[in-house]
This record gives sequence, C-alpha cells and structure tokens, in this order.
Amino acid sequence: MSSVKPSMSEPKSPGSYCGFPAQRSSQWGPEMVLVKLEDCSQPLELNVIVKEEEEERGIKEEEERAFKEEEAEERALKEEEAEERAFKEEAEERAFKEEAEERAFTEEQRAVTEEAEERAFTEEQRAFKEEAEERAYKEEEEERAFKEEEEERAFKEEAEERAFKEEVEERAFTEEQRAVTEEAEQRAFTEEQRAVTEEAEQRAFKEEAEERAFKEEEAEERAFKEEQRAVTEEAEESAFKEEAEERAFKEEEAEERAFKEEQRAVIEEAEERAFKEEEAEERAFKEEGAEERAFKEEQRAVTEEAEQRAVTEVENREEEEEVDGNTDPGEISNPGSDSEPSSTASGNHKHRQRNSRQKHHHCMDCFTSFYDPEELRRHTCRPQPCSDCRGSFICPTHLKSKQTQKRRKVYSCGQCGKRFQTPSKLKTHERTHTGEKPYHCSVCGKGFSQSNQLKTHQRTHTGQKPYHCSQCGKSFSWLHSLKTHQITHTGEKPYHCSQCGKRFSLVGNLKRHHLTHTLEKPYRCSHCGKSFSQLHHLKTHQLIHTGEKPYHCSQCGKSFIHPKDLKSHQRTHTGEKPFHCSQCGKSFSQLSTLKKHQLTHTGEKPYHCSQCGKRFTRLYQLKAHQITHTEEKPYHCSQCGDSFTSAYFLKKHQLIHTGEKPFHCSQCGKNFSHSSTLKTHQITHSGEKPHHCSQCGKSFGHSSTLKTHQITHSGEKPHLCSQCGKSFSQSSTLKKHQRTHSGGKLCHQS
Repeated sequence: MSSVKPSMSEPKSPGSYCGFPAQRSSQWGPEMVLVKLEDCSQPLELNVIVKEEEEERGIKEEEERAFKEEEAEERALKEEEAEERAFKEEAEERAFKEEAEERAFTEEQRAVTEEAEERAFTEEQRAFKEEAEERAYKEEEEERAFKEEEEERAFKEEAEERAFKEEVEERAFTEEQRAVTEEAEQRAFTEEQRAVTEEAEQRAFKEEAEERAFKEEEAEERAFKEEQRAVTEEAEESAFKEEAEERAFKEEEAEERAFKEEQRAVIEEAEERAFKEEEAEERAFKEEGAEERAFKEEQRAVTEEAEQRAVTEVENREEEEEVDGNTDPGEISNPGSDSEPSSTASGNHKHRQRNSRQKHHHCMDCFTSFYDPEELRRHTCRPQPCSDCRGSFICPTHLKSKQTQKRRKVYSCGQCGKRFQTPSKLKTHERTHTGEKPYHCSVCGKGFSQSNQLKTHQRTHTGQKPYHCSQCGKSFSWLHSLKTHQITHTGEKPYHCSQCGKRFSLVGNLKRHHLTHTLEKPYRCSHCGKSFSQLHHLKTHQLIHTGEKPYHCSQCGKSFIHPKDLKSHQRTHTGEKPFHCSQCGKSFSQLSTLKKHQLTHTGEKPYHCSQCGKRFTRLYQLKAHQITHTEEKPYHCSQCGDSFTSAYFLKKHQLIHTGEKPFHCSQCGKNFSHSSTLKTHQITHSGEKPHHCSQCGKSFGHSSTLKTHQITHSGEKPHLCSQCGKSFSQSSTLKKHQRTHSGGKLCHQS
C-alpha cells in the first residue's frame, strides 16, 4: 500500500511576512522552528502558529501513522486475505486437486467401477449370464426341480411328447439333416440323451437293467455267470458229468473198478481160478464119482457161461447198482433158507438142479454160480486177508482179482493204444472214438454211451434225490453233488492256481479257471462264430439259436432255457427274496442282484474299458460304453430306419411307434412306456429326494439332477459352442446360446 502524503499545503513561515523565510532544523521536525525575527512585531503569534503547525503535523503524522497502521492492517488484512485466498485457492486447488483426484479417483473409480461394472457387468453379465444361466439354471433347477416335477411330469409327458416330438422333430429334422442329426442330434441328443439316456438309461439300465438287464445281463451274465455259475452248478452237474465222467469214472471206476474189476477181473481170474478149481474139482470129481464129475463139468460149462453171462450181468448189475445201490446178497443167495432141507431132499434137490442145469445161488463178488446155498457158504465162509492192503475179502476170487487188477491190462484200444482190464471196459472206451450212444432217454431222447450215465440222467426227470447231507439235510441226485456240497460245510479248498494263487474246492473249477489265464476258447458256435472255453457253455449258447425253451412256468406259461431261470422267475410270483444285504438289510430274489447291490456299498468297479480306462460296476455298462468308441449301431428300426447301439434302446424306441404304455401309476392312473419313467414319476407323489449334495447338502429326486447341480460347485463347463468357443456348464444353456447364432433355431454341430 503506497504511503499517503498530506494534502494540506505548507504553511507560510512567519518570516515570510517579513520577507525572511523561516529556517527549520528539519523539514518535518516537531520540536522547534528557529525564526529570525527582524522586522516582525508579532513574535507570540508565530510561536502559536508553529505550535499549531506542529500539532497539525503531529496529527498528520498520527494520521499518517494511523493510516500506515491502517494501511499495514489493511495490507496485513489483504495479506491475510491473500493468504486466506491463497489458502482458499490452495484449499480450492487442493480441494480441486482432491476433487480432481476424487474426480480422477471417481473417474478411476467410475472407470474401475465402470470397468468393474463392465467387468462386473460382463462378470455380472457373465455372472448374470452364468448366474442367469445358473439362476436360469437354478431357476431352471427350481423350475427344473419344479419342472422336473412338472418337467419330469411334463418331461415325461414331454419326454413322451418331446420324445415323440423330438422323434418327430428328429425324424423331421433327421429327414432334413439326417447326416447332421444322426451325428449332431444324436450326439447332442446322445450327449443329452446319453447324459439323460446314460443316466436315464443307466438309471433305466440300473433300474430297468436291474430288472431287465438282469434278464438281458443275466442272459449275458448268465451266459457269463452261468459260464461261472453254470460252472458251479452245472459244473457241479456238467463238470461233474465231465468230471463225473472223469472223476465219477475215476471214483466210480475206482468203485466200479473196485467192484467191476473185482467182478470182471474175477471173470478173468475165474478162468485161471476156474481152471485151478476145476483141476482140483476134477481130482475131487474122480474121487466123488460120475455124478459129481458131471456136476463139475456142468460147473465148468457154467463158468464158461458165467464168463459170457457175467459180462452181461456185470453191465446189468452196473445199471442196477446205479439205481438200487448195492444188492443184498442174502436176497439172492438164500431164497429158500427158511428151513434146513433134509439130506435126502437136498440130494434129490441137487440132482434135479444138476439135471436141469440151473444154478440159483451166486457169489456177488466173483459171479460164480452154485446149485445150493451150502456150496456158496463154503465158497465165502473163510475171510481171505490181503498182503498188499491189509484188508480181508470174503471171496478168494475177489482177493486174487484185487491183487492182480493193477498188474493186468491185456485189452488195448486199436485207435489210441490205451489198455484195459476187461473187454467191456474196452468196449465202453471205444465209444468215445466212434461217438456211439446206444442208451437213449425215453423222456427227452438224449443219448449216452453208458447205461449208468443214462440212469444218472433220468434222475433229472424223476427228481429222485437219494443222497442226503447229514449236516443240513439237503438232498442230491448224485453222490458227487453231495460230496461237492459237503465241502461248503468244511470250507476246504485243496486246489490252487499256480499263476494267481486262487483256491478252489473242485479240480474242475480249477481247470476252468486256468482257461482265464490262457484265454483259450476251443468251442466255436457254427451259427454265429462265437467261441467258448467250455463245451456246456457252447451247448447253452446254441439254445439261443434253436429257440428251444423246455422249462415252463405253471402259473404264467413263460418258457425258459435253464431250470434255474425258471426257479428265479417263479420267485416273481411267490415274492420270495431269500438273499439279504448284510449292510443295509435290503432283500433280493437273486444272488446276482444282491452281489450287484453290494458294489454300491463297496464302491468297487471291477469292469474297466481298455481304451479309455473308465470303470464300471456292471458288465452291461462296460459293453454299452465300449460301443461309444466304435460308434457301431447294429440295431435298426424297421419302421423309420433309425439305428441304435443296443437292442434295449431299439426296443425302447419302438414303443414310440406302437404307443404302448404298459406301466401304470397306482396313485394317479397315468401310463408310461418304461418302468424307469414310472419310477421317476412316482417320486413326484412321494416327494422323496434320496440324492444329496456333499458340498451344500441340497437334496434331489434324481441322480442326474444332482450331477447337474454339482457342476455349479466344480465350475466345470464341458459344453463348448462350436461357433464362438464359449463354454457352458449345461447342455440346455448351450442350446439356448446356440439359438443366438442361428436366429432362434437350434444350432446343430456338423
């Protein structure tokens, strides 16, 4: 602020009146003004004027000081104002900067927010889309859950209508884009239908396949497990028919050898012994006279006859042995022993017998015949100890036969050189080369090479079970079946595999098991070329080609190939469920069904795909899966030409053409094409939600819905758009998205 000079004019000095200027000690000094008064008469007035001037000057100076102070204050105020303004400006600038920063931050924030919003929007859009997809999905889920109640009601109605419409659309679309649709729609349909189908059909397979796949699978697994179960049961029957031909021949040959060869070797030895006895008897005959010589000659003649007759009698007795067991010798050898005949009567009786050449008393060990019981008694009265085995034998011929049976095999086979002890044994063996089966069953016409095999077979028709287990009372038609069964009580498994160490109770089962290591399948079907490791498996399989079903249900008339299939089927009428799960207590009519069910507790998946390594709990699931690698569709619909990977899918598809809905809901009366669809529908009545999410605990009525829901936790997006590459968690969401490319129409992948 510039200093303000006083505006008043300088006062004339008192000396000015006198013509002399006043002299000041200082220009503005307030104290004294020295005035030279020369011609002045007023000295006092001058002093007053000076004082006034000084006062004025003092006032002016004060005013100036005050003004300067004011000016300083004003300046200070202005500086303060300037500072305040500067501060304000600074504050404004800062505020502006802050505001700018805020604005920049806000802009950034906005940019970030916008970006975040955009990202959030895109995220939101994505999230919204995903949320919308997931919400749409969850809404879809809830809608689907609701719709699943409706959609599954509607889906099932739709599924039938959609299945019909989709079939019609598919057929309409298939006619438009059969090449595309078969690959795309059936890939899309197969993916969804594989997702739905694999689940609906795995569910359908699990449920219906547990019903029907047990029939189909039991046709295959029966063909497989009856290749194992038939290995055990028929292995008990057929392996025992084979093993019974091997082992029963070894056991029965051991018994029959012990019996037959003790009988037949007796005949051979009876020749030797007969000669020795004849010589001894001839000597005795010479002493006894003409009558007894005639008796011994008759005996020799009868012995020769007995050799021929014994062969036929042995075969007849073998047959009788199989049916009747061991014959009580007393019944034959002592028909008239109620009273002792007198010596005269017995002499006359002897004479009559010798003259008529009839010998009614036979040794059951060597088949030597005698006229009277006394001669038979003399023949068998003394026990004959064996030096080889420390046993004793009633008949000396039997003893000699036993001692020589291991050493003598004089009859050899002309084709393979195998040697036998008796001609009848050789004859029986030769039938294995010629294929001759002279013994035929009167019921079913089946042929057998031996009479005892026929008699054993006839028990399958008569139901005769003469062999009983002493521990549980169960009855069996065959001795070897009883012996096999008795191992189940002892738990003994004496036969073990040298390659994997697995143990078996029967040698036949071990032999069959060995084929799993060698993979040898020597038996080939002439109709379809399929190979089998066992002959009886081939015979079982061939019934499929012949269509023969000899076992009929008395209640519904249904026919079956195997008696065990009939027995299993009869449980559907009786409701019997003898097989119980030890973990959850659930009961089953079939052992195979129980075993399959138990896999749900153990989580075991024994069947794995050799191409992709995926594992399955069921054989039919593996077989169904393996077709996805080959893409083979061998089953064709005769009406519309559509192709399918399995007979099951074809049969399911054909219901669309027939319109057949054999499954009825007991609560609302609605009809369905498939039992699985009915079961799915029935959940809408019961409200049951047995499938739980392990992560959030949410419950679902169907395993497919649970699997779809679990994708929301995993974040997995397996469904890719072929046009833009965008991924989706649900195939339905992908389909909706594809409509944006195709203008509302479903976009199909080529």
